[in-house]
Amino acid sequence: MKSFRNIPLPSVSLSSSPASATAAAVVATLGICLLFGSTWVITALTARFPWLVAPSTLGAPFGLPRLRVTPFGEQGWDALTIEVIAVVALTTVTGAWTRRALTRRPAVGRVRAGLSAWVGFVLGAVTANTLRAVAVGATMGFGLVGYGAIVVVGMLSGTVWGAALGWIPGIAAGVAIGRGASRTPAAPTTPTA
Repeated sequence: MKSFRNIPLPSVSLSSSPASATAAAVVATLGICLLFGSTWVITALTARFPWLVAPSTLGAPFGLPRLRVTPFGEQGWDALTIEVIAVVALTTVTGAWTRRALTRRPAVGRVRAGLSAWVGFVLGAVTANTLRAVAVGATMGFGLVGYGAIVVVGMLSGTVWGAALGWIPGIAAGVAIGRGASRTPAAPTTPTA
């Protein structure tokens, strides 16, 4: 019975698991969407950098999807619904890609975890902005060529915004993953009498 009590248990800290890095990337992504949902932040951003709005005049979705409770400006509830669906798509793709990358290579370091979250964020932004562009195309009643063009513009917009802001979830995942050495089992202890 004494030997049973002295069996060493593996010391796996929660801060080093792929689940915590995935959660950190998803929370950072939701934080970015909350910032884009703030009227104050969007107004300050477009007033300070007006050239960011130029692609939107051609139909490209501006920035990343907005996480809001009420519609933005004169938009209707259908636009808010599309924004919320795009936020769900962005966070789902970011979380799924980060989780997949971290579980495929269990001894991943901070840099690889950060880069995986960054790539996941870019892919999620492409997905979300493509959904938003499809909604704009459906609302405007574009033909086949216009519809295809707005989808391509949405994909390009998502790529640019995802690459520009993907470092935020990347850093969050890199910090959350911890060091690879902390995931190794603890060394067996010698039993005391």
